Formats: sequence, C-alpha cells, structure tokens
Amino acid sequence: MENLASERGRGVLVVAVMLVVASVGVVGATVQENEGHSTVSVLTEGEDGEWVGNDYPTQLALGESQQFVVNVENHEQQPTAYTVVVVEQVFDFVDGERVLTEQRELDQFEGELAHEETWTYTHAISPTIAGEDVRIVWLLYLDDEVPSEPSTANAAYHVHLWFEIIE
Repeated sequence: MENLASERGRGVLVVAVMLVVASVGVVGATVQENEGHSTVSVLTEGEDGEWVGNDYPTQLALGESQQFVVNVENHEQQPTAYTVVVVEQVFDFVDGERVLTEQRELDQFEGELAHEETWTYTHAISPTIAGEDVRIVWLLYLDDEVPSEPSTANAAYHVHLWFEIIE
C-alpha cells in the first residue's frame, strides 16, 4: 500500500512538473515573438573627449549651441524608419504639481535601420527659452508617423534631460 501511495505521489509530481515546464515554454515562446523594441539614449562629450551617457551639463546658455549625440538601436525584428523630434519644454508649478506650459520644436531628423542596427546622430541644441525647469526631450517615432503635436504621450519612446537655461 505504501508503494502505491508513493508511486501516485511521484505521478502527481511528474504531471505537475510537466505542466510547469509546458507553461514556461508557452510564456517563453510568447515573449520571444513579441520581443520587438527600440532603444533611444542621449550621449554627451565627457572630460576625456569620449561620448558618455552621464555627466550631462545641468546649465545651458540661452541661444548657445551644445552638442549631443542620439543613439537609436533597432530591436524591432524588422527594418524600421525612425524620426527623432527634439523639443524644449517649460514647466510651472500649479497646486504643487509640475505642469507643461510651453513647448517648442528645436530639431527633427530621420534614419532607417535594419534589425539589430544602431544609428548615432550628432546634433547641436540651442535653447530658446530661459528658465530653471526646462526639459529637453528626444521623442522617437517609428515608421515616420510624427503627429502634428509631438509629445511624450504619443511618441513610441523618449528620453529627456533637465536644464537650467541661463541668459
């Protein structure tokens, strides 16, 4: 009797393990199929002259150019056309919350990448609005679908940096 109970217990354990393995296989297959994505990052020139993803300036002078590099990586599983829209945004505090009060487009550029290809684009930004809470945003759109009013809400991906723009 003990052997029969022990064998049943092993049988239940084997079935449970098989179900877990099967469900992990299905989840893994689903993740693999829907894994397409892109990445966008901003680089700036470091002290040693190399492009780095840190040590960004915190102040920019109104109207003066500052060079940045946008780095886009295509992991969409297919060739993809990209448009980057660079905007400056000004925020005020209203009832303790940061509220967007003004936005201006600074630049726009396009590139097309094959799957697993990387695009690095150097450009200069010249801020047009002075203030303490100015955000520069790089909005990434796929397949040239840029809306008439670009924003973080309608971009596929975005990255931003905060600056104080001094006169």
